[in-house]
Amino acid sequence: MLKIGELSKLTNVPIKTIRFYEEEGLISPAEVDRWTSYRYYDDASINRLSEIVYLKGLGFSLKEIKNLDEKTIKTKLKELNVTLKKIKTNIATLTSFQEGGIMKNFVNDPRVIGKWKRIGVVKTEKDFLAGNFNGNKEVFDFFKEIYFLPNGQEYWTLGWTKGKLFVGDSAYAYKLVNGKMLIFVTDKYNGKVEDILVYEQEDKIAHKEEDIIKNDDINMPFVNDENILGLWNTVDFVDAKNTSKFKTEPTKELYVKRVIADADGRFSYICGEKNHVHDNATWTKGYVLETDGKFSTASKYKIVKKQGATYMILEWKSGDYSYGGQVVGCYVFKKM
Repeated sequence: MLKIGELSKLTNVPIKTIRFYEEEGLISPAEVDRWTSYRYYDDASINRLSEIVYLKGLGFSLKEIKNLDEKTIKTKLKELNVTLKKIKTNIATLTSFQEGGIMKNFVNDPRVIGKWKRIGVVKTEKDFLAGNFNGNKEVFDFFKEIYFLPNGQEYWTLGWTKGKLFVGDSAYAYKLVNGKMLIFVTDKYNGKVEDILVYEQEDKIAHKEEDIIKNDDINMPFVNDENILGLWNTVDFVDAKNTSKFKTEPTKELYVKRVIADADGRFSYICGEKNHVHDNATWTKGYVLETDGKFSTASKYKIVKKQGATYMILEWKSGDYSYGGQVVGCYVFKKM
């Protein structure tokens, strides 16, 4: 049996706090001497006090600890998930500030906050006003829609401060044309104006990064495919619009070195110079499924035969897909 002072030293909880917990009905002594009123504590007391300290560290109030049950835990999990979401948003904002130098130089422009849709690509503003523009220029497929997030927060390759977009060497001008609010984004290369992209404002919502991300449904049932099993070495990376022509042997270094598809549905990437293993993906017939908590992708694959060998062509869904909605290329792997 331990006296309250000994319990305090053993658990590193002040005597005053232990007495307060007793008053609140969170802990009780194992025995009270009827003559001296000394309180004595046992192993159960030590465990209960440790439990209280641990739960307080997890963010539970004393009232929640006293009435702890499954419902309380579920409620706390929901609260923590909301808090975590806010923290992640704040981290992303501060990171973009730090990496883009925006914190020091950012100047707000409330007029541009929201979503903008591209309606033309021109060489000069006069061309646009005269109707001489191309709205489908292929080189700008990724920027058919852009967002100005609050505080200049960066997403994908885009961040901003008043009058400037942090993608390449781009500037924007805000104009009212025929009663419509437009921005003219000037795209430069080596200091020379290449094109002017014209955008019309679709909404004035203060979007968050998670609102922009395109996530696939990855809740697909497992369907076996013997053809995908095994080790595959990377041989090429090809345009997603033309996957029929590819090299059958590697001719250059690529980020993904090889992949492994296991019989239990796991799918692993071996990447980079140090051969890092990324094994948070799975597969089902026709798709490789992957999520990291922020992005969820279902990438199509197909198995083809060429020159007596077996190849897998797999969509590469990077930020260009998650933010821009475009699958720019496919990896080609040779079965070993």
